[in-house]
Amino acid sequence: RAVFLPLGLAGSSDKWTVRLRQEVQGLPVPGGSVNVLLDTTGRLLSVDAVALTGDLSGFSVLPAVSAGDALEWASGTFGSETGLRLDIRHLVVFRPDQKESAAESNGG
Repeated sequence: RAVFLPLGLAGSSDKWTVRLRQEVQGLPVPGGSVNVLLDTTGRLLSVDAVALTGDLSGFSVLPAVSAGDALEWASGTFGSETGLRLDIRHLVVFRPDQKESAAESNGG
């Protein structure tokens, strides 16, 4: 995603920032990204990266727990921390196969 930064309004020079998000086997890596800062002519000014490195071809993306166990844990944790009951009708579900809409309401 590219974003124009109108820093000329603040006494600096305008810039562009481009953010690339890291994915492994189609799943996003939490916090995994590369941010590139460019001047208005496209000259590279800086690169900031926080990403998994190395050969990730063998990196497992299989869930460590079942969906039922995860829901049970989330419900119990939510209840113990808030004193409220979790209503799964308002639970947000991530679906990596839907590029346009990464989240949707479950049962909603």
